Amino acid sequence: METTVVPINLGMVKVFLVKGERPMLIDAGTPNTGEKILAGLAANGVAPESIALILITHAHFDHVGSLDLLRAKTRAPVAIGRDDAEALRSGTNPPPGGSGFWGWLLKRVSRPDRKLPVTPFEPEIIIADEFDLKPYGLDAKAITTPGHTAGSTSVITGSGEAIIGDLMMAQFMVFGGPAIAGWAWDRAASLASVRRVLALNPTIIRVAHGGPFSFESVAARFGAEE
Repeated sequence: METTVVPINLGMVKVFLVKGERPMLIDAGTPNTGEKILAGLAANGVAPESIALILITHAHFDHVGSLDLLRAKTRAPVAIGRDDAEALRSGTNPPPGGSGFWGWLLKRVSRPDRKLPVTPFEPEIIIADEFDLKPYGLDAKAITTPGHTAGSTSVITGSGEAIIGDLMMAQFMVFGGPAIAGWAWDRAASLASVRRVLALNPTIIRVAHGGPFSFESVAARFGAEE
């Protein structure tokens, strides 16, 4: 069964419903958006208890904010990249990264032990490199794409779509061309991960803030060494 990707727009950020033989939810939005996410599932004919997996692209607050409610409603296992898993275990935000003005500003105003809006728990699935999603009813795989955070993870579907979280985003958050966030943990790692995604020849690249982007637009911006 072909996989289809349905964005659920929460305003400044999106989560994604991936439908195949079984459905998967990518990310858990901001705090207090769980009911809106559940309504988005219902609008697409998906009951919460049918969700096979919740995959977290990275452990920032706007991607795990409603995870407590969604775990309770779906009873689905949670998958996350190995180097972001400790954030869910401890319930604290990964230390800020970045360079330039945004990196400097975030390091000044952020605390490395900032609490996440999630009850600490042990994620059921830890992704170390590649993770086949076929056992969960999806023609897709998850791959580690560090850069925005150390443990950032993307999903590549057999139908040619890439869902990459905040590895890239719109230049002006919700509009504009593809950009690397100034507060990314490691810009060089982000560029390498973008090129790893491009090497898989996706036709559509979906991001949580803005987009989507075509392969051509991303390759023109980030396909060559900087």
